[in-house]
Amino acid sequence: MFELSYHRDPGVLHVGTTAQRNYFVPWPAKDLQVALAATRPESSALYKSLNGEWDFRLLECPEDVEEAWVTGAETPKSFGRITVPSPWQIQGHGKHQYTNVRYAIPLDPPYPPALNETAVYRRTFTVQPDAVDKAYELWFDGVDSCYYVWLNGEFLGYSQVSHATSGFDVSGKLKAGDNQLAVVVLKYCDGTYLEDQDKLRMSGIFRDVYLLERASQHVQSFRVEFQLNENFESAEIQLAAKWSQVPDAWTVSLLNPQGETLAKAEGGKKTDELVRFTVDQPQLWS
Repeated sequence: MFELSYHRDPGVLHVGTTAQRNYFVPWPAKDLQVALAATRPESSALYKSLNGEWDFRLLECPEDVEEAWVTGAETPKSFGRITVPSPWQIQGHGKHQYTNVRYAIPLDPPYPPALNETAVYRRTFTVQPDAVDKAYELWFDGVDSCYYVWLNGEFLGYSQVSHATSGFDVSGKLKAGDNQLAVVVLKYCDGTYLEDQDKLRMSGIFRDVYLLERASQHVQSFRVEFQLNENFESAEIQLAAKWSQVPDAWTVSLLNPQGETLAKAEGGKKTDELVRFTVDQPQLWS
């Protein structure tokens, strides 16, 4: 039975997503100088943007979604087009809504209202034959309020928390040639009660959607901390990285904007192990 129910379960924030991490876009090591000069993440050779024109249909409630619309290979003729990323209200769908101190929906936590605008997004993208066997993650940088995802007819998972990123491991799920991505987005979910703010209520895929190519050994997340000495003339920097698989050897380098190495240290043998190095005469930002 086709059913969408995670959006009304307070015990579920994410289904099938990768571990939450800090935001970053990886670059090939050979492109270091290009990365230093880049101003946009899509400049990375490991980044494939899925932004652009998508097929789209807006419904009154999630129960109106037909299974074939998300699992089928063909887009129904009843669908229109929409630009991603953008709230659907800005593109003439639904209505703008502003509230301040009152909830935008009847107060019945954790349940969203029965009439709950639901959008179905579909997009076809192409993968070259020589890229199919590589490791990939599918990332959504922001969707309001929650969403369900299918790839080539297979359910990938669910996520909410509108202004947080979520990723899905799609390694082995892509095929050579055309791939079909379908996303169902709901205007309200149980998280709406926590995300109530003084703002215009905007819904949909409002931030970037993209594929990231990942090496078999890659950094999943990292954190950086530093401690200045009393006269601010020296700083100890600590970095810890979580790896998919810890390599036998890896190096942490601190570079200035000109690409010159200021400090370097060898990485540890365990994931999340601290790497420490010292910087003399650090440039202070405040």
